[in-house]
Amino acid sequence: MNKLKHIILGILLVAATGALWAQNPQVLKGRIVDGEGNPVVGAVVNVAEESRIAISDKDGYFSLKNVEPSDEICVGSVGFYSVQVPVEFTQGFTVVLEADLDTYMHTTPVAFGRKPLKLVTESTSVVTGEELQKHPITVLQNAFTSTVTGMETYEWSSEPGWTETAMYIRGLRTMNSGARAPLVMVDNMERDLSFLDAFPIENITILKDAAATAIYGMRGANGAILVTTKRGDAGKTKIDLTQEVGFQMLSNKMENQNSYNMALTRNRVKYLDGQDPMYSDEQIEMYRRVSSGEKLTGIDQYRYFNTNWFDELYRETAPMYKTNLQISGGNARARYYVSASYLRQEGMWSDKWTGYNKDYNTGHTLNRWNLRSNIDIDVTKFLNVSLDLGGRIDNITQPTEGVFALTTFGAVEANPMEPVYTPDGRIYASSTANNAGRYLAASGQEKNRRRNLYSTLNATGDLGALVRGLKANATISFDSYETFESTQRNSVNSYNYDYMNMEVTDPSEFKYTQYTTYSALSDPTPNQREFYYNLNIMGGLSYNREFGKHSVEARAFARAYRNQGNGYTSSNRYLSYNGQVTYDYANRYIFSGNISRMASDNFRKDERWGTFWGASVGWVASEENWLKNDNISLLKLRASYGRAGQAITGGGRYAYQNTYGAGTGYGFGYSGSYVDGFAETLAGNANNKWELSDMANIGLDFDFWNRGLYGSIDVFKEWRSQILVSRTSVPSLLGINVAQDSYGKAETKGFEVTLGHHGRIGKDFRYYVEGMVTYNTNRITEMDETEPNVEW
Repeated sequence: MNKLKHIILGILLVAATGALWAQNPQVLKGRIVDGEGNPVVGAVVNVAEESRIAISDKDGYFSLKNVEPSDEICVGSVGFYSVQVPVEFTQGFTVVLEADLDTYMHTTPVAFGRKPLKLVTESTSVVTGEELQKHPITVLQNAFTSTVTGMETYEWSSEPGWTETAMYIRGLRTMNSGARAPLVMVDNMERDLSFLDAFPIENITILKDAAATAIYGMRGANGAILVTTKRGDAGKTKIDLTQEVGFQMLSNKMENQNSYNMALTRNRVKYLDGQDPMYSDEQIEMYRRVSSGEKLTGIDQYRYFNTNWFDELYRETAPMYKTNLQISGGNARARYYVSASYLRQEGMWSDKWTGYNKDYNTGHTLNRWNLRSNIDIDVTKFLNVSLDLGGRIDNITQPTEGVFALTTFGAVEANPMEPVYTPDGRIYASSTANNAGRYLAASGQEKNRRRNLYSTLNATGDLGALVRGLKANATISFDSYETFESTQRNSVNSYNYDYMNMEVTDPSEFKYTQYTTYSALSDPTPNQREFYYNLNIMGGLSYNREFGKHSVEARAFARAYRNQGNGYTSSNRYLSYNGQVTYDYANRYIFSGNISRMASDNFRKDERWGTFWGASVGWVASEENWLKNDNISLLKLRASYGRAGQAITGGGRYAYQNTYGAGTGYGFGYSGSYVDGFAETLAGNANNKWELSDMANIGLDFDFWNRGLYGSIDVFKEWRSQILVSRTSVPSLLGINVAQDSYGKAETKGFEVTLGHHGRIGKDFRYYVEGMVTYNTNRITEMDETEPNVEW
């Protein structure tokens, strides 16, 4: 009996030990392959809903610790569909990934969301950050013209730190120059595009028709630029270091009139005035010789000059250095991306003059530091939180005299007959010759310091436990901008001499007169300090669900935006309630619509709210069974119509109110002396409104022979109304200026074509050719012109 008890106890002990061993975490080993059995390198393997991950090696093998027999693993890799499978502790455990061959089902950013490319029915263009990095630019806007259809850019200034580029989508579209700029959204928050560099950008999407931008209400009439920044992926830490060195040259250098032509011109002027010539034939000949490049000798080399002041003022090339470090990685629970950049750009001023003073430099230099950090955390299975931080520091040193003054007065108007130096090597200057070099050396220093900080906090909650496909989202962003400017003045010694004194036969006989006296760099004088901030708040619900072949995506949310400054910049406030819906059947028939009810505090209370809407439809013919074949990757026809607005009209703040200002008042009493006081200087206009844009668009997207021939064609027309114009028909008898009125109208029409070809020669050589054509024309149809006295 006792023996039987011991046997039963032993069996139970072995069973318990086996059960305990079976529940202990183990090491899961396996291999990831594609449909043809080839290893998938770099696939991410993690236990479902856990943060532990493993990465497959060059042969597709992986090893993952602490795995329970009841666990399931998620496997994903770029170019493949992700799968979730139960674990198997068996020899030869293999997971097969199916290739994602339909690239048009990959999602692309649209207004406040993402859509598969195949289901986008609005007019859009996309450029990747990788493509933008190929352009040697300091601001992103300068790369758009050559990479995006429908986009025009005009660079007004290329000074280091002050590059100004105007952007227009589908032309000017309005005669109001203050209402032409498109809206810029960085990760769904309104921001300035100039403060970004190309490295942290994933892609940029251009929204061109009203159906795409109506969701932005009275901020979307000029189109929108959506910037999506990079985010971290689960996997091993990736480090990318980029170093670029470039050189800048003047794209267009003006040519001075040479001394010979100037001498002839002066003599011609004297002749026309009936006077004796200013220069003799012998002197004219000397100017001809020196202007032709001949090097004079003797006393003549100190008397006859042909100075090219542009060559004195500018150098041939100026260096530019750019360094960027990107670090990204994470696990299934938390991901991160960090980008840090440094840019040094020097101006084109000649370093012979900017470095003339040993203790300081009067040249133009930009030092810029850019930092961005994006962090995503899955707090729970149902809650994701992301925190985006960014900042930029600009330190700009430049001459106190601007480019226009230095170029105009220093070079364009400078006399080529005047010398740069005196015979004994000192700086020459006179009342008739500023000497561009002296002008630059004595221009002091202007220092500009800019500090920009950006922050966005986002929380997304999965409410699928309540309603399948339902999510809630809340986002808040705060951006601050601060600038500070100071100037320091200086002077240098300069002299002149009587170089046209023909009695002088030796350089030592010239008489020298000091023109300016040296003074050290003065203490900094503060000129301007500016501070302003932007506050964005957004929250709402989204729904995404499939019912067999039917797919529905909807979104409802509210947005509030405020811009506040210290007086140098005007404040703006907006509030909107918005809705979007997209329906598609079998990825074949698509309908999309959106609506925005938006208000701006810039208009009178009973006119602050406006309704904006857009709708589009699409037919993906390549999904029809009767047209499906391997030679047609995409064939889609789309059409859209919508209404958007533009509240920034250039009319200033509260143009509906009367404006009062101080003045000398009115004549009073017998003597008629004027009494100081306030008077109405501008009559407000209660009809001041936002501009309206109604636009129709028809488009075709196609891809034949797997990118052998691909592209898109768009035809559009816009009717713009309520444009702010001056009412010239108001008679001057009114006795007071009247604010501009929302009376003008304009029309824009045009087309856009993109064509491309991707090909391969052999196994290792790939190439692509892509071209685009953009055409648009603008016509003013109403601007309150009075009838002219004479018809032209």
